[in-house]
Amino acid sequence: MKNISIIETFSEGFRVGARNYFLILVNTFLYLISSILLGITIIGIFALPALLGGYYHFLIQIAKGKHPKIGSIYGKGFKNFGPLLFAAIISCMGIILGLMLFLIPGIYLIIAWSFIFYLIVDQNLNVREAFSKSRELIHSVGWWKTSVVLGLTHLIYIMFEVFAFIPSVGMYIYLIGPILIYPLVSMVYVVFFVKVISLDRINKF
Repeated sequence: MKNISIIETFSEGFRVGARNYFLILVNTFLYLISSILLGITIIGIFALPALLGGYYHFLIQIAKGKHPKIGSIYGKGFKNFGPLLFAAIISCMGIILGLMLFLIPGIYLIIAWSFIFYLIVDQNLNVREAFSKSRELIHSVGWWKTSVVLGLTHLIYIMFEVFAFIPSVGMYIYLIGPILIYPLVSMVYVVFFVKVISLDRINKF
C-alpha cells in the first residue's frame, strides 16, 4: 500500500475541495458555531466528539464523490455518540500520557490513531476495532508518509502566521487566509484516508 503518492494526494484533495468549495465553507462555519455553542456548557462538551465525527463523515462523503447537503454534519456523528466520545477520551488520555513521558510516544500515537474517528463514522467500527484498524492502516501505508501528509497540511496554516508580522494588510491575510484556503486543505487528509481504505480493500482480494 506504499504506492500512494503524496503529490497526487494533495493535488486531488485541492481539486475535490475546489469543486465543493462553498459547501465545505458553509458546513465548516456551521461546525465552528455549533462547537462554540456546545463548548460553553459542561454537558455540551461531551457532544463535541459526535459533532466532529459528523463533520468528518461529511468530508468523507465529498471525497467519495457523493453529494451531502448543508447541515449534513449533524447526522452520522450523533448516531455514533457513545463510540466517538469513548474514542476521544481514550485517545486524548493516551496521547497526553505519551507526550508527558518522552514526547515521541505521544507523537507516534497522534499519527497512528489519526484515522479513528474516520473509521467509526465511515466503516462503522467499534472503538476497539477503530484503534486497531487505524494503527494497522497507518503502518501499511507508512507511518512517515502519513506524518508528511498530516504535517504538510498543518504547515500550510502555520505559514500564514508569518503575515501577522507584516504591518497593516498582513494581519488581514493572517486572519482571513486560513479560512479561505480551508476548503482546499481540509480535503487532503480525507482524500488520503479514502485512498488508504480503497487500497486496503483491494489488497484483501
